[in-house]
Order: sequence, then structure tokens, then C-alpha cells
Amino acid sequence: MIEPGDNQSEKKRGRGRGRPAKVQKLDEGGSSGDRSELDMMRERNIIEKSIMFKTTGLLESAAAFEATLKRKQEKVRPGRDPSTLAGRSTRSNRIAAQQDQAILPAADASKVQDKKDKSLKDCVAPFSKPEDVPIFLEVAKEVQKESPKKSSELQSMEFSTMKEKLEGLCKISELMLNYQASKVTALAVHRSVNPLLLTSGTKSGSVCIWKVEEDDPEVASSQVFGFGTHVDQVNHLLFGADHPNFLFSSSRDGTVKCLDLNREQFTLCHKTLEEETWLTWHAQVKPSVLLVASSEGCLLRLDTREEAVSKFQCHYGSINSVDVVRENCVLTASDDGIMSIWDLRCMSTSKSVDSGIVKGRQRATPITEAVESAFFSPQGGNRLLASSKDHFYVYDHAPNLAPFQSFSGVILNSDTRKSNLPMAHWHPSRSDVFVAGGSSGPAAGINIFNAKVSSTPTVLRQADYLIKDGCTSSVLFHPTCFVLVSAAASKIHVFK
Repeated sequence: MIEPGDNQSEKKRGRGRGRPAKVQKLDEGGSSGDRSELDMMRERNIIEKSIMFKTTGLLESAAAFEATLKRKQEKVRPGRDPSTLAGRSTRSNRIAAQQDQAILPAADASKVQDKKDKSLKDCVAPFSKPEDVPIFLEVAKEVQKESPKKSSELQSMEFSTMKEKLEGLCKISELMLNYQASKVTALAVHRSVNPLLLTSGTKSGSVCIWKVEEDDPEVASSQVFGFGTHVDQVNHLLFGADHPNFLFSSSRDGTVKCLDLNREQFTLCHKTLEEETWLTWHAQVKPSVLLVASSEGCLLRLDTREEAVSKFQCHYGSINSVDVVRENCVLTASDDGIMSIWDLRCMSTSKSVDSGIVKGRQRATPITEAVESAFFSPQGGNRLLASSKDHFYVYDHAPNLAPFQSFSGVILNSDTRKSNLPMAHWHPSRSDVFVAGGSSGPAAGINIFNAKVSSTPTVLRQADYLIKDGCTSSVLFHPTCFVLVSAAASKIHVFK
């Protein structure tokens, strides 16, 4: 053994400077071994942590977690590699996501479902009663049994004859919204005849559905069903063209929703990711494909079946209306003062370097003020009707000719320049008659125009017929019968 004062011990301490000194310890057999203080400290830590794991039960919890993870992995399809999902198609990704969702606990899966679909009873507005939902469903089933078609008589009728029928119209019902529903901001008419089914969107985000009996129209005020579909103003309502059991609504809250009368539920079709962007209008291209306009000047192609969205930057200002004819010909009106025609087949998400607008615009015409709306005529889309704050514009447009090649005229009553005329709508069966409302002055009321094709543009022209007693914010013809529906503030008038 080396003595403490030995020179050889001093040399060893010099070579081991900075390292823990070795100590002598007797092992279990009584023999001594050289172990550093670091090794002894590590051993003490291991013993202390083992005791802690046993007392807290962490070891048993870890074993249970590994067993649960193993069982979930066995449910996953063999040979499936999550890293390959990025290269799959959109439809494949959706199917894979549904299969992944199947292995989630039941409670989590139900939460995911609640975010997309809601039953009618879960969407009842505060001013309606949940017990009235079965009554509403009976009305919906009654309406769906009808399949009325557009009247051929209205299509071929001379306007002079039509004017006589207009003179015979009388107000059969005045509907009043509940004060909680705020004012009407959107209006749509179902194609059913008896009973008449009307829908209105409100500033508070509710969708109200009215039933008007032909035999007793006065009871309609008590037969309103309100659903709290949105959390902000409803901007547009549209019944499905081929499937009238669908009612689509777009809102300022950035969502598009669909009321399915057959499934008795509301479905969330789309929600914008941008908080300051709202949806202004939508048009139906196919039963499962919508074109949705946004306040940022974008047009969204929404496939509700595939849950796919394509975004096109079409204007610099908010798009106020969208219309479609022959599935691929699209008409947009914007706050930037431009009305444009697009070919949906040529549109792409890539933008022009110079303008920042997507490709596919066939023709654009500038108007001196914001374009409130623009619609194709119902008979083949050969004519265009545009509305601004104080003007109505009518253009002739044949599919085999350049858009806006001939200009039929500006229609405006010179005494109503400050009356804030709302958007005009074509008659559903005619391409020479449209209707709009006037809020003040000599044109206050429902204005009906006969927009004849003329080689000489008509300027400052008055309405061909005026109904004084009627709401004026939104005016629509019934799709299949000679009925007018108008709305303003919290009132809806029905003329027949």
C-alpha cells in the first residue's frame, strides 16, 4: 500500500488531476475494488429513481400505454405508410382520413361530426320552438311531392298581355319577421305552387322559411320556421336547380351551408380561413359543385362531394354576384366597376404577372361605378342584365359572338338617381322582362321593365309597369307561376 506522503502517490494524483479520486470499497465478498465517486453517484440515482417509479405507479402506466398503442397499430391496414399520404389524390386522402377516424374513440368521432352536420332541432332560432320542427318537416314533404314546370304560356306571352295580368295582381299576404330576426337581407322562392314556400335570410344570420297557403294566405305569419344557421348576415339563398330539397346559404361569417330537407340537417359546405373575408354570393354549376364569391375578389369552385376547393383571383374588389350558364360560362360583377365573362375550363390558379388576375377571362367591360349584380337571361343566356347604384344595363350576348358586342341600353328613371335602386332580376321564363325595386320618388315600388332588343340604345327610360304598394329591397318572380314576392326591412309581401 502506498503511504500518504510517498512521491509515487503525488505523481499519480498529478496525472489524475480533474478526475474523481478512486476510493476503496469492500464488495459483498469482503474484497475491495476501485470505483470512482461518479460511478457511485450514478448508482445511487438509479436506485432512488427506481424506488420513485414503484411508489408512483409510473411503470404500470407505461406498460398499459404500450399495450394500448399496440392494439391500435394492429387495427391499421398492414403495409400502410403515413408518409405516402402526401402523394395521394384528394379523394384517396379523404378516404384514408375516414379510415383513420374510424379507430378514434367514439366520443372524439362524434365531436368531429358535430362540427360539420347539425340536425334541425339543434339549429332552431330563439324566436322559434323546437316542437315546431316536425310540423316544418311535414310541410317540406308536402312541397317535395310537387314538381311544377315553368309555364310555356308565360314564355310566349306578349308583354301587353302580361301587363294586363300584372294589373290583376293583388297583395295576398304580408309576412312579418320576429324582432329577434332583424331585417331581411336575402330572399329565395321555392318552385312549389300550393303551398308557396318562401325563404328569407336575415341580418342576424337566421334562415326563415314561410308557408303561404293559397286558400288561406293570412295564416302564413304564424307559420314561420327560423333556424340559427349562421352567426352573421345571410347574403344569398339558393334552392337547388335539379334538387329543390337543397337550400344553400352563404353568409358574412365566411361559411356556406346546405339545408337538406331529406336528411333533416344543415351541412357545413365551406368555411373561409381568412377572418376578414366574407362570402357574398353563390351559384350552382352542378348538383354538387358551387361557385362562391368572396369579399376579397376571389371566386371559389367548391365541390361538396369531393370536399375540394379551387380559388381564383378574378377581381380587385368584392364580387357581388355570380351567374352560370351551360356549366362553363361564368358571369361576375364586382365593386371594382368591371363585369366579366369567364370560361371555367380555361381558368387556373396561376395569375397574370401584369394584372394579378387569373387566366380564363373571355371579356370584361368597365362600368363607371360598382356593379351590384349581373345575370344571364334565362333563355340560353343570350342577354345580360347588370345593376349599379342608379342604372340598369342590358346587353345582347350570343354564344357564337363576342360578349357585349351589341348594347341594348341603359334603363333609368331620371327622377330616381338618389333612390338607391336594388339589383334587378330577370323573369325566370323570359329574356325580355326584368323586375327591380325603387325606394323613393316616382319609382318607389316594384318596377317591371320590358327590355326589348333594340338597335338603338335606350337612355333614361322609365318602368313599363309600377306596383306602388310593395316592398322594394328585394323583388323576385316565382319560378313557375305568376306570383311576385318582395321584401324590405322586416316585411315580405306576396302578390298573386
